[in-house]
Amino acid sequence: MSTQPAVGLRLRRLFDWSRGAALLYPTALVVLGTLLYSPLLDRHGFHSHEGAATYLRVLEYVREIRAGHWIPQSLPDLFSGAGYAFPRFYPPLGYAVAAAFTATTSDLVLGVHLSFLASVLLSSLTMYFFVGSVTRDRLIGLLGAIAYISFPYRFQDVFVRSALAECWGFVWYPLILLGGWHLRQGSRIAWYLPIAIAGLVLSHSQMALYFALVCVLLLASARPLPNRSMLLRCIWSVCIGLGLAAWFWIPQRYYLDTVWAGDPAAMWSNPEFVHSQRLNPVTLLTGMPLRNAMALSVGGVGILAPVLALIAWALPLPSGQNKGLGESARQLLIPWWAMVFFMVSPRIFLAILPDAFGYIQFPWRLLGLMGLLSASSFALLIASWNSKRVTFAGLLAVCALVLPSGVVPNTLPEWTSVALARELSGPRAEGGLTSLSEYLPRTIGDLRGDYEGTIDRVKRTIGRGPQASQGLLVRSYVRKGSESEIAVEADRAGAITLPLIYYDFYHARLRGGSELPVRDSSGFVALTLPPGEHLVVLSEQITGVQWVALAVSLGAALICLGLAVRKESPL
Repeated sequence: MSTQPAVGLRLRRLFDWSRGAALLYPTALVVLGTLLYSPLLDRHGFHSHEGAATYLRVLEYVREIRAGHWIPQSLPDLFSGAGYAFPRFYPPLGYAVAAAFTATTSDLVLGVHLSFLASVLLSSLTMYFFVGSVTRDRLIGLLGAIAYISFPYRFQDVFVRSALAECWGFVWYPLILLGGWHLRQGSRIAWYLPIAIAGLVLSHSQMALYFALVCVLLLASARPLPNRSMLLRCIWSVCIGLGLAAWFWIPQRYYLDTVWAGDPAAMWSNPEFVHSQRLNPVTLLTGMPLRNAMALSVGGVGILAPVLALIAWALPLPSGQNKGLGESARQLLIPWWAMVFFMVSPRIFLAILPDAFGYIQFPWRLLGLMGLLSASSFALLIASWNSKRVTFAGLLAVCALVLPSGVVPNTLPEWTSVALARELSGPRAEGGLTSLSEYLPRTIGDLRGDYEGTIDRVKRTIGRGPQASQGLLVRSYVRKGSESEIAVEADRAGAITLPLIYYDFYHARLRGGSELPVRDSSGFVALTLPPGEHLVVLSEQITGVQWVALAVSLGAALICLGLAVRKESPL
């Protein structure tokens, strides 16, 4: 018997285009994304709106994790060693990934850059799977993914703003849209949907808030309107996702009013300031004039998508057109247009929306969500024609827009891993590596009315070292990461005030003895000691609120695991 047919079948399977494309297109995206963002492979840091802050924060995270603090509470070297509770309030995911890369490569700069690059590559893959799943066309998925990682604001976010947290938000948007699309089709809750919601909350809380509003608009504009069963599944998905991220956001919200970040005026998040940062339509189309050294336009795909949607709506539908994809594409542009109007006149919207929406500060930050919607809409519109010619024309158009895209970062040869680490050794960072020092406790002084004066007073207080009441002598004060050791001689009972910014996670005990109450003295840690010679150890501990939040996250994780392994869904 001849074996020729069997050999031919194997060869056809080996070189079958549709099978090979399953790996070819994602691989092509990884290669293209790496080429587009190739400056991130440089081991020299680049200057951005954040200065060197992103690198230095990551170094602090690495040190705290190595010290055994898997949930870091503060960055202890900031404010000249007085500590700063950045990790308690700022979403941790992007910094956690950067810390992992830094620990793996032993290079701070490369670790941060690889975190940025990973956010770009993963977002291209999640967009590819979203568009490819909805359209059932891998080539369309490739088109949408290329558009998603190459619109102008994506490059600005990395190389001009160094917005690590916001960059990681782009990873989760497509997965949430895909999970929502499956719910719309009557499917049960996808296991990845709550994880994506949690990932977004842990990446960037503010963009999660605005993306939630986008999802509400998409639900409200759907035709027919979602039924009760679908709405319940959506609510259940959100609850599980928020539960997974509860370990972070519950303590964040609980303690927010104790620091200046909870004051809208101190955070430039009042409607008047946000409105002062509005854009005009010319800037949205051309990117000119530059704002904050950025060309803030919606990009080529951002212009093509609504134009193509208008053409598809006005002209008779081609016989082979998929009407459902066309309708979905036009629906995605409803929140896109809402954000255009928001950026042009934010005051109108902020008069209606809750105060939390004012924390966007700069309306142009919504360009990231607009890029998501325009790239998705453009890809679905191309797919709705169901024409290979239209598909390849769309792909060529996107590739043509990619060629002139990109940003040349302001790389500084002197910013190496060793040089940046040196900034946090010896004379430590004098500030908190945030522009408004917003995570200082409100008891420390008025940052809203006299910012410069308050910060100067804080620095002077820290510079004086420990202060003791009469009859007490501080023999030594040693900081070891976030732990402090204080040797004290007390002729009588009295109090000492440490050059340590007060947060309630500090716990004090006498070496080999009892616990001591820790109190707030004008924003600094104060202790009351009995007579005698004492060695006091001050360290960070997880608070009761955090333990409750961790329990909530554990429960949500078990539910999510059940979603992944179940065979049938009760919903």
